[in-house]
Amino acid sequence: MSKINSKKINQIVITVLIVFLNFILQRNEVHRIFTYSDNTFYFYRMMRVVSLIVSSLLMYRFITEIDYFITGEEIQKKRAGFFWIYFAINVCILLLVWPGIFKGDEFYMIPKLMNMDIVWAQSWITSVFYICALMILPYLFSITLLQIFIIGEIASYIFIYIYQNLTKKWLSYFILAPFLLFPVLDNNQFTLRTSLMAWVLCFMVIYTSKNIKEGNFFSAKVQMLLVGLSVLLMTWKMEYGFIVAVLVVVDLVALVMKKIDKRVFISFVTTMIVVYVVLSIPVRMGNSHNNYKLTSMFTGLSAVLYENYDDILGNEAIREDFEKLDSITPVEDILQSTCLINLPGSYWRLPSISNEDQMAWLKSAVKICMAYPYTFWGNRYYIFKYTNGMIANVINHTGSESSKLVLELEYITNEEVAHFFTEHFNLSEPLLNRDVRTKVISILACRNNENYSETNVLYGILYNTLIPAVLLLLLFAWDVWKKNYKEIIIGIVLLSIVIINFILAPAYFWMYYMPFYLSVYTYITWKLLICIDRRSF
Repeated sequence: MSKINSKKINQIVITVLIVFLNFILQRNEVHRIFTYSDNTFYFYRMMRVVSLIVSSLLMYRFITEIDYFITGEEIQKKRAGFFWIYFAINVCILLLVWPGIFKGDEFYMIPKLMNMDIVWAQSWITSVFYICALMILPYLFSITLLQIFIIGEIASYIFIYIYQNLTKKWLSYFILAPFLLFPVLDNNQFTLRTSLMAWVLCFMVIYTSKNIKEGNFFSAKVQMLLVGLSVLLMTWKMEYGFIVAVLVVVDLVALVMKKIDKRVFISFVTTMIVVYVVLSIPVRMGNSHNNYKLTSMFTGLSAVLYENYDDILGNEAIREDFEKLDSITPVEDILQSTCLINLPGSYWRLPSISNEDQMAWLKSAVKICMAYPYTFWGNRYYIFKYTNGMIANVINHTGSESSKLVLELEYITNEEVAHFFTEHFNLSEPLLNRDVRTKVISILACRNNENYSETNVLYGILYNTLIPAVLLLLLFAWDVWKKNYKEIIIGIVLLSIVIINFILAPAYFWMYYMPFYLSVYTYITWKLLICIDRRSF
């Protein structure tokens, strides 16, 4: 016991020394890249404290991972070993694509964050994540480095859950297969919110399946963790709120059928409320008002207006809805900037709209779109094709207007911050050379090295959610046949994600489907490994 306590004390001391030394060495650089006004001074100070706490936790975890790998018990060694394998792979890729892969939204987010201005459209969680990373190490690569560290941790726990459930332990290392798919490796270097969300969802899927097999699904620990992570996803991106709803329904049914203890259900509800309240505090305290809700219908609506405008003007059934919509978002502005595969330019020029008007707008937009279903669903399929590799030579990510954004870190759509990344941050030039960086980014994106706009044959295979969707449907049918009813819930959740994205995705960006893609391929690999291990085809 004394040896264990002594080891922990030593680890804490080393952590404090490293964090303090880093704080002193990076202090001037942090002051240089961040600016604040009288209104944001206290927020800046608060984030300095938060970043110190986060850096201490990360460094302590980094040190313990080394210790687990060298002196830990078997399970600790195996998990830590997998962490170091996957973390090392991603660090090697980071060195090649230095300072990371930035594709669009980061180019307007980071300049705002350097002025301590939260970007609410990407969620306050993403903004705080960026600020913490840049206060710990004030260089662009720190955002990516922090992300791949967290991803390595999540991946290692997914691995160890699989390792513990297989008799042939060597099979568990095949879970690396979905983690090494080009879209996944690309995703790990891309720091918008869906990248980490994909890994959180993937963890939840495997964690749920593991506990179903072990008979622990309705334990307090499992239910509290799952609902806590579900609320986190919902706060990060509101479309994932349906997962919370599914968990609530499942637990209510289980309570009625006496499959779950009342105390566990109370713990479940309490956790859900507490996590939601805590994660909502920044939203209530900050000026979080934005028009994000409108994005779910804006692109589809603009297509309907563009194709059927004259008919809509004479359609008495939706006249009131048209007038209501026009009073909130002028239709002429939408028509003049219509883009059938992305949000119209007029969306970005909208003033802040009240929540009441946003809900009224959505109600009217849905009625108008449903009055012209052929156009609306045709547009949805059109965007789906662009997103999922069915149309060659398409840049299916943010910043699609020019390859200069991803390859040269040049934000051509805004002259004020066109070269912000390379001019504002030190160590932002490629470590090796630009040709190597371009080649690696092009390989991961399945694109022609000479022309980033051109795709290769792998693009339509790897950047395609139809393949995992079909595989998931087959697995879903298998679970129905085998009466694996709890596993069916996982299938329903994952299928719901792809359906919701099909209906609501505002643009043809691959990132919307990334959580589904990673989770499904990992889940299918996990189920396949179990079948091979037990020869239970």
